Amino acid sequence: MKINNIKEFTNGWFIGNFEPSILKQEQFEIAIHSHKKGDLGDKHFHKIATEINVIISGSIRLGVNIILKSGDIWTIYPNQIEKVEFLEDTKLVVIKTPSVPGDKYYHYNFNPLILGLEDKEWLKNPYEKYMEKLYEINSSNAGAGNTVDSTIHTEIQTDKIS
Repeated sequence: MKINNIKEFTNGWFIGNFEPSILKQEQFEIAIHSHKKGDLGDKHFHKIATEINVIISGSIRLGVNIILKSGDIWTIYPNQIEKVEFLEDTKLVVIKTPSVPGDKYYHYNFNPLILGLEDKEWLKNPYEKYMEKLYEINSSNAGAGNTVDSTIHTEIQTDKIS
């Protein structure tokens, strides 16, 4: 017998093809996540894995008007992005299959003002400046093994730049 504590693992992930792991294997990965009321889920997607989420306690808003509560399960398939708002303190069990390190891609709507590109410098080479800024954001916000997708959907709002 061996006893562990969830705090020993990275972001609640305790089974999967990563370290540390109680059971290292490639078929699936499991985590326990806790979110506070008012938290917003990070907008990301997986190119390979399917993600299954089970609400143990609390409630969420999925998308614009779908409310899920304790006992509900939602499945996110590859390349789908879901907006999640936590309406109460919430505990989830998250299962991803297969377990593929690095299969997490952050989705950003490109708005130069939000990204801090308030001057018109970014107009000289918008793609390069955009990718530099996304790399900076991803490096500071994302965990190890996560990447910025190079096919990010863009929403350039040049009319708001003075």
